[in-house]
Amino acid sequence: MRWLAVVTSTAIIVMEGILTIRVWALYRSNKPVLCVAVFFSFGGTGTLIGLTIKDYLGEPVNAVNDFNFLPGCYATSVPSIIAGMWITPVIVESVLFALIIIRLFIWWKDKHSVPPLLILMARDSAIYFAIYFALLIANLFVFEYGPPALDGLLVTPLNTGGCIAGSRMLLNLRGHADQMPSQIEMTTTMIFARPPVCSNQRHAESLRLYPEQ
Repeated sequence: MRWLAVVTSTAIIVMEGILTIRVWALYRSNKPVLCVAVFFSFGGTGTLIGLTIKDYLGEPVNAVNDFNFLPGCYATSVPSIIAGMWITPVIVESVLFALIIIRLFIWWKDKHSVPPLLILMARDSAIYFAIYFALLIANLFVFEYGPPALDGLLVTPLNTGGCIAGSRMLLNLRGHADQMPSQIEMTTTMIFARPPVCSNQRHAESLRLYPEQ
């Protein structure tokens, strides 16, 4: 459970960092929006680190040998504050996703041609957010209402879904970049021809071929 908490927090922090970079790419000249994104990103990171160190790592873990119940190692109890492990990323990623959608809506409202890259980012962010949001809410309910033995039941699907969705976002960006022309290619055809023959040379050749009688 201890290492599971560390891995989960690390995965969430990395994915929030990717979303923050996307917001920065869309709002480079808008410092207030960037400040909001950075504030929520660093706030969420600090909260997850604090919860992992103070609460989760300090929770006692006992081995259960009663095979009639459920053998293995798990926390005997889970503090209520640990719900912040799931509430925090829900809030942070909701804000970051909302900033991306707002940017797309503003461009559409102003009758600007929306760049294909922005459409790709919004689509992938929506897919990632839908998957991650559903798994975060499911983990929250399991921690709140499930038995302690099942607290980590949906943690692995959460990490797996986040890694797959995050990798998909980066691979799609790479694919879009590969489709864009990176340089102008120019083709030159070279033809080798005989040098032109001057009139004096023609006359000399004719004298050799047809000598005067």
